[in-house]
Amino acid sequence: MKFLASNSMDKLSDNRFFQLNLKALTPYGFLLPFLCIFSIFGIFPLLFSVYLSFHAWNPVEGLDAMEYVGLENYHIALTDPWLWRSLKNTFWLAITSGVAQHLVAIPVAYILVSMGDRLRHWLTSAYFLPYITSTVAASLIFFNMYSPTSGIINQSLIVLADSTVFGWAFSWVNDFQPIRWLDDATLVKPSIAIMVFWKYTGFNIVLYT
Repeated sequence: MKFLASNSMDKLSDNRFFQLNLKALTPYGFLLPFLCIFSIFGIFPLLFSVYLSFHAWNPVEGLDAMEYVGLENYHIALTDPWLWRSLKNTFWLAITSGVAQHLVAIPVAYILVSMGDRLRHWLTSAYFLPYITSTVAASLIFFNMYSPTSGIINQSLIVLADSTVFGWAFSWVNDFQPIRWLDDATLVKPSIAIMVFWKYTGFNIVLYT
């Protein structure tokens, strides 16, 4: 009897242990599909890129054609003036557009918090809409707006120049060719900064609310 009771207790203990382990492992089972996909499309490409940075390789020739070159690729990149120019432009864009986003987002968020729930939710959704807009779609919209011939910005300047009210302030438009916002080296960065500001300010407003 004691032997049977001991076996029963052992089986009951094993069943409980199995149930506890199964319950503890269940969340990881739900995470497994994401972890597999993230490992394949996230972690592996990152690690392979690091490995590849120390090699010279023509993908057409296959993996066997890889040639170890040490830090040569990094030396080429760091001595390339285009790299430093790109970093300079990126830093300029981050400062001019990023700082402006927060300077606008903080007071707007403060005003939204003081409003009623229905109006606040509606306005928050409206401000957040540019953020969820496709970057490709936003780029096409602003590309058309900046068009030298048919863009709404240049056309608006021409209309204002012909206006009897604001004509004095925009009379200079008649003396120049349409502004090429994306072709002029001095105007292209502010033009892109405006698009980035429009797209991401709403996201910061939501964060502050």
